[in-house]
Amino acid sequence: RDPDEHRSNATMAWIVVVAAIIAALAIHWRTGSYPLVDYDDPNYLGPGLPTHDLSATTVGAAFTSYVFGNYHPLTTLSYGATEACFGTDAAWHHRVNIALHLINVLLAFLVLRALTATPLVAAFAALVWAVHPMRVEAVAWVASRKDLLLFSMASLCLLAYLRHLRSRDRWALWATLFFFITACLCKATAVALVPALLLLDVHAGRPLRAMHTWTEKVPLFIIALVVGVVAIDAQRSIGAIASPAFNPLERIAIAGANLVVYTVHQLVPMGLNVHYGYPAVGKALPVWY
Repeated sequence: RDPDEHRSNATMAWIVVVAAIIAALAIHWRTGSYPLVDYDDPNYLGPGLPTHDLSATTVGAAFTSYVFGNYHPLTTLSYGATEACFGTDAAWHHRVNIALHLINVLLAFLVLRALTATPLVAAFAALVWAVHPMRVEAVAWVASRKDLLLFSMASLCLLAYLRHLRSRDRWALWATLFFFITACLCKATAVALVPALLLLDVHAGRPLRAMHTWTEKVPLFIIALVVGVVAIDAQRSIGAIASPAFNPLERIAIAGANLVVYTVHQLVPMGLNVHYGYPAVGKALPVWY
């Protein structure tokens, strides 16, 4: 490729990324003055919860307790850090969410650029992601801070692993493990990074039959198993698992249906709601489930 054309595309890509950050800021800026909402926010920031400072007691409580059926100590500590720096004004929690989203726009671009090696395509994809209506929930809802932090740590995990695939640097593999752990401590669904890394192996043409492809991920599998057990126990602590409303097969059907619903909403972001209810308990699931 012509070096001048390459530099021109790279420059244009960064212009698009800056435009994406500005557009995301313009869209979400007004949430910086919003209060908390009754959907879950009081359960994370209510009186008596370990979120108002960063003392040793608070840090210890964050790592040894569940918060509203979740184990996400780093997310809990992020609330504490926000309040330690800016006080208990809900507006600052929203502003921190906005800042995290802007950082994530940059991280999305870096991950996509590393995957595609086409900076301009990656930049436009990051732009679409930055302004997509499906991002509103994570940014405007203080209780969804865990999703923003998860995306940050997961992106760094993917970038580290992509570096490992290119250079076989051992430090990059250690960085992958570190950011995987931090992602899991932000939200338990980070365990999905393990199969994602295997998909990156396939993308890079790495044979899945090779033993080292699996052995290097043994620590990740072990951590993912532990995190999964803790997450189930956390959900059980508020009765979410023990509910007899749906049997295991129905739960699998609901999960599959939600995957379809959210995929459709990504492609056609219409009919979005603040809350998606489960099917009526005691009735047969809709046929399309």
